[in-house]
Amino acid sequence: IWSFFYSLELASTSVSQMMFWIKFEYLGIVSVSPLWFIIVALYTGKEQWVTRRTIFLLFLLPCINLIMLFSTQWHHLFYRRVYLDTQSGIPLLGIEHGPWFWIHTSYSFLVSLAGVILLFRSLWFYSALYRKQAVIMLLSVFFPWLMNGLYVFKALPIGPLDPTPFGFLMTGVLLAFGLF
Repeated sequence: IWSFFYSLELASTSVSQMMFWIKFEYLGIVSVSPLWFIIVALYTGKEQWVTRRTIFLLFLLPCINLIMLFSTQWHHLFYRRVYLDTQSGIPLLGIEHGPWFWIHTSYSFLVSLAGVILLFRSLWFYSALYRKQAVIMLLSVFFPWLMNGLYVFKALPIGPLDPTPFGFLMTGVLLAFGLF
């Protein structure tokens, strides 16, 4: 979802078009971390953790984040400012993050980290085959996590281009390899 709608954002030429697509992107963005945690909980034998209540709690803040994003033009808490950045020669969405964006980002990283810790802790209890799969899962989450961290903290020389969806390419390749 994130990657598909980001490609539509990249194909857009105006801020209004880009903001239209970014709202669909965020349906995927806010879901990545809770879904990762649920998958890891199921994979590590913690099925009892995946209850309706847990799922509700995991997705509560992401739903609030969507509301904050969809209404940001009125309060500027998610994005302080959005603008058309053409420095790279192609129109990209320039963003100044607001305080609510950092709440969203912190939550996403913490939930992802909880999944990583749970998976890492389980390594000691697996046979060699499952240990290899778990290591591949840990590696697969590293690429989008790294790309997103570099993007969010503006540590890349590529301007407002978000490399996170491209990091998911490695995730897909690694997970397919680990599965088979």
